[in-house]
This record gives sequence, C-alpha cells and structure tokens, in this order.
Amino acid sequence: GPDACNWLSVVPKLPVQSTMSKSNNLLRLSWGALPRSEYQVQYLTNFTVVGTNNWLNFPNGKVLATEKPTSLVVATNGSQPKMFFRVKSLGRTAGN
Repeated sequence: GPDACNWLSVVPKLPVQSTMSKSNNLLRLSWGALPRSEYQVQYLTNFTVVGTNNWLNFPNGKVLATEKPTSLVVATNGSQPKMFFRVKSLGRTAGN
C-alpha cells in the first residue's frame, strides 16, 4: 500500500465497522482496525437527549491497534448503564 515505505506525510483516516459481543460477563467492542493506527472509543448514555455533538471519551479508550481486529472491554458483569458507542479513527503518524 501507499504507506508501506512511509512516504505519506499524513496517513488517511478510514471508517471502521464495529461489533459487540458478550462472553464470560465481559462486553467487548471490536472493530476492523488498521494495525499501528490509533482509535478513540467514545460513548453516550442517552442518544436522543444528548445529541451527536457531545460524545465523551471512554476511560482508557484511546487504543493503538496492534492487530486486526482490535477490541476493548467496555463493561464487566453488567457494570455499565445503557450506552451507545462509536470508534473514532485518529489515523496513524507517518513512520509508525
């Protein structure tokens, strides 16, 4: 690809498709990440009231993807209230 030789000064941000799964009381958010790219997991607790401009950064939700797909545990034992999630691509630094 065009970044194989690190000749791009800015690596483009690409949309990601995410899925949720539950196993052993862990709720996991997974997405088709590009290795070495950074992502920020964000959330809302009430999509209709808060709107789309007030996404909050999920605690420890800044993820450097090391593999594809990449995932993050977002709840354990039903410990989180009802939440809406999105994965925001932060791109990748040239040379990384």
